[in-house]
Amino acid sequence: MEIVQLYEILKNVHGACGKWWPGKSEEIFISAILTQNTNWANVEKALGNIKAKLIDDSNVPKNVSDFDGNLLRTLSTLSDDEIRGLIRPAGFFNVKTRRLRNLLDWISRYNFNIETVKRKAQDETGLKDLRNELLSVNGIGKETADSILCYGLDLPVFVVDAYTKRMLNRIFALEFSNIPDISDYDSVQQVFESSYPRDVAIYQELHGLIVEHAKAYCKSKPKCGECPLQDCSYKDTIHTV
Repeated sequence: MEIVQLYEILKNVHGACGKWWPGKSEEIFISAILTQNTNWANVEKALGNIKAKLIDDSNVPKNVSDFDGNLLRTLSTLSDDEIRGLIRPAGFFNVKTRRLRNLLDWISRYNFNIETVKRKAQDETGLKDLRNELLSVNGIGKETADSILCYGLDLPVFVVDAYTKRMLNRIFALEFSNIPDISDYDSVQQVFESSYPRDVAIYQELHGLIVEHAKAYCKSKPKCGECPLQDCSYKDTIHTV
């Protein structure tokens, strides 16, 4: 199996998952911070707390769409103590409160307007500049920045995480043996972005499929015997040991 075949193979195994990351743009900005070092169930609890608090304070119907275009702006009006209490289920709430505040301060420069942010990335140079802006925000690393770009802003940037690195190392180590450090974030990202068309829909879905497959089969302790991928060099290695 070659890496260019991975997308269709995983889609056949798991079914299409579309954009994969749930929520609207502003929710994704927030959840990209909340998901650091925790599971998604905890993120949903924290995000639910935030939306419930803002809805109650605004005396509006309990409908997420009522916050379209205003979720980040409204969140920025809360004190750090209030934010800490709301995001407690996501863990590391002191650190994540500071990181959320830093992100909110950054997007306030764009008047909390998602489309204004997105317009900055109209070409490759603009996209690179926007990514560097995000990376300059304290508490935002490459994975978080790229999650915001890819899923929050629908821009063609492939997200690399621990699951991506694990599968690339196990399945495609021989194909990319010329890369000095196949676990390096930038190297892994370059592998995927050079192997597929620069299409945000593909990047979004492929990343989601990799996560789902890694959680189901390509775990830290892999379930190679159950994995439906037939052509896997790692599985072959395990079976010959």
